[in-house]
Formats: sequence, structure tokens, C-alpha cells
Amino acid sequence: MNLKHVDAPEATDQAARLKYATRELARRRRALATFMAKPFTEHAGNSMHLHLSLCHDGELAFATDHDTESPLMRQAVGGILRHLPGIVVFGAPAVNDRGEGNLYTPGEPLPHTLADATRSARDDTVVHDVLGADAVHDFLAVADLEWSQFVGSVSEWDRERYLRSV
Repeated sequence: MNLKHVDAPEATDQAARLKYATRELARRRRALATFMAKPFTEHAGNSMHLHLSLCHDGELAFATDHDTESPLMRQAVGGILRHLPGIVVFGAPAVNDRGEGNLYTPGEPLPHTLADATRSARDDTVVHDVLGADAVHDFLAVADLEWSQFVGSVSEWDRERYLRSV
């Protein structure tokens, strides 16, 4: 599913409406639609990606006349990669969202758990400067609550593994 390119607040609204509408249509057909990153162990996970662009004075700031990478675009990508460990929790805020690999081998590895992701976000002052310290604090408080509920739960895996053997 592709959503039309719009500014960030409208894109957020569109993504939320898409998820709601998809779930509602599935419910009406007595089916389940999920946006969970990895709902089944035996199947590949789901994912989402987004495209970023930057406009300045109504012009695309990353574009060049020669169809090459602009210095500004290279700096922007470099900054995103540099701060990705602190950013990733905002795009993948659930326990189940953690990937198994680190595609970005240069620099700091990506967080492996939600606890690691919240720690990385707390430690990155640039994330606080860009998003606002209060917003970061509130978002991470919710993520911390999810992590504490997760680590305090007993899963089906735990029961199958240990119920009769311990």
C-alpha cells in the first residue's frame, strides 16, 4: 500500500487512518489484519518504510540538476544514520518491533531490545533537541511501561519450556 506524499502531520494521520480502516474492513469479514512486526514465528515479518524529502523555498532541497546526490542530502542521511540508535524507538515502539540484524554496520549498532532502544533515545541529546525533551520523556515513559509489562509476563514459550521441566 502506498500513501501519497504529504507533509509529516498529514502523513501521520493518513497512516493511522489506513491502519484503522484496514482493521475495520478485516473485522467486518471476520478476519484479522495486523501491523505487528512479526506476528508468527514461522513466517517472515512485516515492515514499513518511508521516503524523506526536504523542501526549501518550495524547491526540493535534495535534488540536483545532474541527477546525483546533493551534499545536503548526504549530510542529512549521515545525520540520520549517526542518530539512528536514538531514533529507532520512535518508528518501532513495540517489544515485537526489534529486528534481528544490523544493516548499518558503520557506527553504533541498532538497539536489540525495546529497553536498549529507549536507553539510546535517552542518551542522544540531539533527539531531545529535535523532538523536544518533554515529548521524548513522555514517549519513552510509555515504551518503558510496555517493556516492564513484557518482562513481567509469562509467555506460552515459558510455559511450554519450563512448566513440566522445572
